Amino acid sequence: MPLGATRVHGMSDAFLARHPPFAAHAAEIADFFAGALGCAHNLAFDRRMLGNEFARAGLPRPWEAELCTMRTWRRAFPGQRAGLNPASAACGFAREGSLHGALEDAWLAVQLLRRLHEMPPVPMRLHGITNGPGYACAAA
Repeated sequence: MPLGATRVHGMSDAFLARHPPFAAHAAEIADFFAGALGCAHNLAFDRRMLGNEFARAGLPRPWEAELCTMRTWRRAFPGQRAGLNPASAACGFAREGSLHGALEDAWLAVQLLRRLHEMPPVPMRLHGITNGPGYACAAA
């Protein structure tokens, strides 16, 4: 794991070595998508990361249509910062912790998507539920 990535999400090589590889869950993840719209903030990153993992598992990417909330945010709010944290802050949301986690990032992206479609936010608190190392170590 590159040091810069570890600083973002807190997951070290030692942490990751204690968990099954993506391929162990690839079919389950593909079933979850089941042809649904692939949507993320900075979708290019997720498409590259997940696409590579599905390819390594010998599976096609399980979605065809895509929506990137970051690109949509930039079109809707030109000149404003479009990263997940500043766009979320513009909607009145913030991370509960300092590290990125997939669950919290997805929830923040949902809030942005709802804002972009002029829908009210969905109240939710993560209460420490995350994919970060603290949770996984406690659960192990």
